[in-house]
Amino acid sequence: MIYFNVPVKSLFVASSVLIAIGSTLAISVSTQATIPTIIAQTKPAPQTDAAKQQLLGQWQTKDPESGDLVTFIFAPEGKLFILFPAPEGAPESPPVALGIKYQINSTAKPGQIDLVFTEEESIKSIFEFTDKNQLRVELEGRKAGQSRPTAFSSEATVFEKVSQTTTLPANTQVIDLETEKKNAADNQLPRPQSEAKLYIGMMNKAQQVYYREQGKFATEFEETGLGTEPGSAYYTYRLASPGNEKESVMITAQAKDSKLPSYTGVVFVTKSNGKATTIATICETIKPSTSPPAMPTAPSSGSSEIKCPDGSRPIQ
Repeated sequence: MIYFNVPVKSLFVASSVLIAIGSTLAISVSTQATIPTIIAQTKPAPQTDAAKQQLLGQWQTKDPESGDLVTFIFAPEGKLFILFPAPEGAPESPPVALGIKYQINSTAKPGQIDLVFTEEESIKSIFEFTDKNQLRVELEGRKAGQSRPTAFSSEATVFEKVSQTTTLPANTQVIDLETEKKNAADNQLPRPQSEAKLYIGMMNKAQQVYYREQGKFATEFEETGLGTEPGSAYYTYRLASPGNEKESVMITAQAKDSKLPSYTGVVFVTKSNGKATTIATICETIKPSTSPPAMPTAPSSGSSEIKCPDGSRPIQ
């Protein structure tokens, strides 16, 4: 697991493509121990100059469910930036991009591509350039540690090239996963806490997506598209809709070890320019506790601040 020290509502965007990628890092807690062994066997894939040159630039695909445009910017030296759409209700927000690495082997048929999040976590997939100058990549449902697919499915993601530029928009906030992981290690952030924060962040965003599509929040883990209730050696996760499932939803991470803090994630429905939108946060107990924070306080009229209850603090 990797801890992102950025606002959850900005990072986890309303896109099934990005949720699928994010799920690679947030879910499958029970399989983490096997991932390093699999990734350790991966050797850098050779890259041909022609394929590298064709790949460079900005590629976009439209999420079929949300309609959001997802932008992949393939830059020189094997750098890939996934540019997130602006959060709903905040189009003026600075752009946010996830910075990772990529490797290709265009001599294989179909071509091979690795999306490298960290040294321990990457997605092995396949790609091809179509006759219409499109890029097709097998992304849907891919997870770190899975073997590489041998053929494209009907769910393969198709990108259109929109620009040759490999630079990011001005003022873009870049989240580099290797840097975030190193910072967490330097600060001696325990791995269990990283797990809880990331999973709750993903669940908050999945609930925002669900609300936009359904007009209410999901009451079961399966409804969010992030799988069943997660199993963890460190935390017990619970999903609840206090009061009204059309107004708020809460997920808690209750520590099983008294030396760890507990967490509560919450999503509220608010009004922005007369339009219903959602806002999320995560509260962490200030001291180690096996009791998650109580329900946070919803933002007051005209405010975007969610107040964590006494004994806890916001972590974003």
